[in-house]
Amino acid sequence: MGVIGAGRVIRKPGQRHLWLLVIDNMKELKDRLIPFIDEHVKLLIAKKKAYEIFREIVLRISNGEHRNLDVLKVIVVLAYRLSELSSKARRRKGLNQVLDIINSRAAKRGSPRGIGSQMPCRVSSGAHEWINEGPAVPARDPVKPTEPVHRPASPRRERRPRGALPQPGVGSRAAIRRVGGRQ
Repeated sequence: MGVIGAGRVIRKPGQRHLWLLVIDNMKELKDRLIPFIDEHVKLLIAKKKAYEIFREIVLRISNGEHRNLDVLKVIVVLAYRLSELSSKARRRKGLNQVLDIINSRAAKRGSPRGIGSQMPCRVSSGAHEWINEGPAVPARDPVKPTEPVHRPASPRRERRPRGALPQPGVGSRAAIRRVGGRQ
C-alpha cells in the first residue's frame, strides 16, 4: 500500500462512505505503521492518548512480553483503557471477568508466572479502532444484527432443459406416464 507500504484499504461495513486501513500483520504494525505515526504524531490532537496506548500494546505483544502472565494482565488493562477513551466502544465482558479467565487458564496450566505460547492472545490489528470513534467491526459477523448474513449459495441440482425427457427413476410417475404413455 502506498505511503506506509502495509495493509489494505477497505470500505467500512455499514458506513460505505468511510474507508479503513486494515493491517493484519503484527510485524507490519511494528515496523511500518508505528514509525510512520511516530513521525507524524504532532498531527494527532484528539487521538494522541489513544495512539500512545495502542502503540504500547503493539510493541509489548510484538516483543513477546504477553507470554508473561503479569504483563498480559497489564496489556489487557491497557486495552480496556483504550476502549474507555471512545464513547461508542462496548465490550462483551468486563475487565475483571477477563482477568479472572486469564487467571483460571493460567492456574489450569500450572504456570504461575509465564503462560507460554499456548495462551490465545489476539490484538485487533486495525488502526481503525483508534482512528474511528466506533468499536471494531468483526470480520465474520454483520455490522448490524438486522442485516442478513450473505453466504455462498449451496450447490443446486441441475435442472432438466426444457423439452428434455426425464431420466428413468428420476422424475415423478406422472411425468413418466405423460411421456411414455403408460398407465
